[in-house]
Amino acid sequence: MRPEPLGPEAPLHGEGGAAFKFLDFFTEADRELFEGRDDAVEAVLAGALRSRTFVLYGASGSGKTSLLLAGVFPELRDRGYRPVYVRVLEDPETDLTRALLETWSSDEAPPDDLHELLVKLSGEAPLVVALDQFEEFFVRFEEESERRAAFIVLLGRLLADRQVDLRVIFSLRQEWLGELDDFREVLPGLLDFEYRLRSLTAFGARQAISRQLNAAPADPIASSLRA
Repeated sequence: MRPEPLGPEAPLHGEGGAAFKFLDFFTEADRELFEGRDDAVEAVLAGALRSRTFVLYGASGSGKTSLLLAGVFPELRDRGYRPVYVRVLEDPETDLTRALLETWSSDEAPPDDLHELLVKLSGEAPLVVALDQFEEFFVRFEEESERRAAFIVLLGRLLADRQVDLRVIFSLRQEWLGELDDFREVLPGLLDFEYRLRSLTAFGARQAISRQLNAAPADPIASSLRA
């Protein structure tokens, strides 16, 4: 199941209707508010569409989730791709399957088999699966080597299968980057395409603030900041 903040109740301007997201991350509904990361969006798009695997990393709080949801996902949809947001919290394969099933729109019952499900979905539109906050995989399943290994093998098999039009973005905190060595045997080129998300530049921060202020003209906080 997706984390609760991604549901329809996710606020557009943060808690209480304020102009700024503060500690909330941006969602796809916030596309018009998301600003200051154009270069990062283009870099992730270019890398993710060029390779079957792409790695996005950065410091905690650098905005990786917002970049994916409000920046990259809408652009992918505009280009005819189907982005899928995944966090591995309970069981990696089950979490992946649940996220994929959430995108199922046919009146027909979805396939029970994961491979068949991926074939069907990617036949409608190429899939881009974003495994966000992927450091959780290494933390939560640290003592479950068999489950970890099984998921690594599963991803390798799916990415090698030409029946499945699939790309995978691994998004994680930079201090966990070395843990991706576990994937090198089945995904030897995993780090060939990667991007480090750094803090906003002064210009980017100004863009981000201006966009959110302009989006909430009636907000008393925004009005006082303009004065």
